[in-house]
Amino acid sequence: YENRQPPRTPNGDLQLISRVLETKGKRLDFKKSSSVVAEYDVPEDAWFFRQNSHPGVMPYSILMEISLQPNGFVSAWMGTTLTAPDVDFCFRNLDGQGTILRPIDLRGKTITNRSELLSTVTTGNTIIQQFRWDLSHGGEPFYEGTAVFGYFLHSALTNQIGLDGGVANDPLRTREYLSDVPVVHIDLKSAAAREQLYAGKTDRPHERLAGPQLDFLDEAHIVEQGGRYGLGYVCGYKKIDPSDWFYPCHFHQDPVMPGSLGVESILQAMQVFSLHQGLGASFRSPRFCQRLNHRILWKYRGQLIPTDDRMVIEVHIKSVEREPERVTVIGDASLWKNDIRIYEITDAAICLEESGAG
Repeated sequence: YENRQPPRTPNGDLQLISRVLETKGKRLDFKKSSSVVAEYDVPEDAWFFRQNSHPGVMPYSILMEISLQPNGFVSAWMGTTLTAPDVDFCFRNLDGQGTILRPIDLRGKTITNRSELLSTVTTGNTIIQQFRWDLSHGGEPFYEGTAVFGYFLHSALTNQIGLDGGVANDPLRTREYLSDVPVVHIDLKSAAAREQLYAGKTDRPHERLAGPQLDFLDEAHIVEQGGRYGLGYVCGYKKIDPSDWFYPCHFHQDPVMPGSLGVESILQAMQVFSLHQGLGASFRSPRFCQRLNHRILWKYRGQLIPTDDRMVIEVHIKSVEREPERVTVIGDASLWKNDIRIYEITDAAICLEESGAG
């Protein structure tokens, strides 16, 4: 691999595999499934706990990364790229879905990941692989799902047409859901605007937005009864900074924003909506958390790289479920690279519930 660009697992703050315990399968034999068992030792004071609004809740994006990284490991261990040894490939997640099965405080715990490579299809210089995985602790699964990854030539990723055939339909330009309606604009980089969003709730520290490494929006536009379902609409924006912390981590020689962090930006927009609407008002000390037994689906058809100009997201709120012990917000969302839509997230969900603090 000297002077080559082989696919690599993430590093630095996004290296979320501690060890590999077991591999099964025969290298270069893709007619049968293969698998890997990996572990991740979660630090008690990991950066993603410290920067989350509630330290006991692992961000959804980190759960995704812990789940998906062993997929890449078993793919490399099987020698997938050695079927074309003279070709430099880029490794990208295309689709996936995940379901959190039960609540668990993962601080200081060891997570076991069982990832299975189910199928491999090669067409020209493109290789598509399907995976199944689950995360467990103490033998009890708590998060499971499936994913599709692809190996692509760098040239194939240069001119992306996204999910809509290359149509430039950035919602901040088309303003389809922002015209002729009252719009609330929030500058999320302004400390004063954030404090106004928090409405002076100094005694409710867990009902706040995460950051700074989990902070992915510069501004948000809210239409209270807008969007596709008439229950609320959020449009957010982030200026791409080529020095962003995640580019050196993901990946070496192939910097790209992880799709999981795009999903995190969408969940952040839903948190902004929840704060603005006061959805946690009935709780003494509310916190943001994940919804259990709920499937979130993602589809990626493009990438955000350091030379891009901006990321734009939108969320159409499709339900707000109020129960005595929690409020759940569910929405369908998209993400744009400049003017081209490249991500689609179905049934994104967040919850507000009593934290039990103080």
